[in-house]
Amino acid sequence: MVEIELPTTEDTTTAVPTFKKDPPAHETQVERSLRASEIRCRRLFESALDGILVLDAKTFEITDVNPCLRYLLGYPRKHFIGKMLWDIGFFDDQKASKAAFRALRKSGTLRYDDLSIETSSGELREVEFVATAYDAGEKGVIQCNILDVTASRQATRSHIRLLAIEQASEDAIVGKDLTGVITSWNAAAERMFGYLREEVIGKSISILIPAAKEHEEPLFLSRIAVGHTINHFETVRLKQDGTEIDVSITITPITDANGKVIGANKIARDITELKKTMKEIRVLNSALENRVEERTAELNAVNKELEAFSYSVSHDLRAPLRHINGFSQALLEDYSEQVDDVGKDYLNQICDASREMAQLIDEVLELARITRSEMLREKLNMTEIARSVVDQLSKIDPERKVTVTIEDGLTAYGDKRLIGVAVGNLLGNAWKFTSHVKKAKIAFGVDVTEGTPEFFVRDNGAGFDMEYAEKLFGAFQRLHSTAEFEGSGIGLATVQRIVHRHVGEVRAEAAVGKGATFYFTLPVLKETANEE
Repeated sequence: MVEIELPTTEDTTTAVPTFKKDPPAHETQVERSLRASEIRCRRLFESALDGILVLDAKTFEITDVNPCLRYLLGYPRKHFIGKMLWDIGFFDDQKASKAAFRALRKSGTLRYDDLSIETSSGELREVEFVATAYDAGEKGVIQCNILDVTASRQATRSHIRLLAIEQASEDAIVGKDLTGVITSWNAAAERMFGYLREEVIGKSISILIPAAKEHEEPLFLSRIAVGHTINHFETVRLKQDGTEIDVSITITPITDANGKVIGANKIARDITELKKTMKEIRVLNSALENRVEERTAELNAVNKELEAFSYSVSHDLRAPLRHINGFSQALLEDYSEQVDDVGKDYLNQICDASREMAQLIDEVLELARITRSEMLREKLNMTEIARSVVDQLSKIDPERKVTVTIEDGLTAYGDKRLIGVAVGNLLGNAWKFTSHVKKAKIAFGVDVTEGTPEFFVRDNGAGFDMEYAEKLFGAFQRLHSTAEFEGSGIGLATVQRIVHRHVGEVRAEAAVGKGATFYFTLPVLKETANEE
């Protein structure tokens, strides 16, 4: 018999047997046929796309392995030869597998559809394993065919998951080919359009399109055919009963394994209720705008009435006060000899009261103007504003010795005039309520409380009982007598209204005889820090 040289390389290329020498001239026809059959079998073994192992049927030792399996598992030929399947990690349950292979001698075939094997790199591959026992001459052999089904199983699982997602979706998902014929139809599409799956598969998507929208489908298909996607296109579609519904549709291309567009996948969401709600909101917004205009007109009318009232207060009430004050002064000057000391004291009190009343009128009018005045927001240098206020206080009361500390670089956004009034009132109060302290101290700066920056005015003056703190910001509310500290009780009410108009908050902390600290916030203070 002619000797044949089989491939021994460890690569995975398909090898073809070669003769070491020419066949002998005396070879018979039977021998030539046998030799040709052996060559064909070997070629099939070496070039097979399935992994193949050949075992000794008696000992179950591996006697041969083809290149496909060596490539799949990443091991050289010597890793297999002379070993048993359970030695190279094919079966976890060795007892059961050995029993199955012993029975194979009688049954002739053994099959495992769900078998996992580990490659040299530690990767698990899913395989179908079929073992067949047969006789090869005087010797029994077992041929094991191993088919790698990892990719197909993963694809199947992915497809099952996609189908589950598609069926669970609240949106209608419809597949169609490039002629517009429906190829898939999920449960949400049945609920949305009223057609059962079997009623629409194979029919044209045009059954869902109103006559006024028929021009859309050819445009969609032409764009899909060249790989474009249509995102969130709002249109109208028909239900089975002829009812029109508003929908938002997204259409994406479906491609084959070569990337060629073969169809389209459409996701449709019913937005009928959403559109209805949006329409109602627009109607409500329109009504609200009308109401705002009406309220604005009413407020303008009220403001005009307030302006008229302010004018009346400013002129009509001031005139009697001037008369009271003027005639009281006349009595003191022209009839001083005829009026005793008690009468003069009464007249002086009348004059003081009329002046105090005039001051109250001025402050009430200022409070009203602050509430109504138009605001002009701009970037403010709070440090300069505070210094300007302290300069004015020092000029009015040059004999006072007060240590004033003002933090540098303080900025905010707001109406300069209003913020100036607020800071002036707070620093003015600190100046006033430290007048009985030998070493008066006033500070203006910023503290951070629970992550929120707050401007503060702090003094070591008279302070107050926190039990009455809620009265501080009410008009005409005073915690100290006018004999002790002069004032009208309007200042802190003015501060609160200004801060609230800037969408901020104001609060105070104090103790009797230990001074007070007033805090106020401006919401844009954090932004100014970033700009600096």
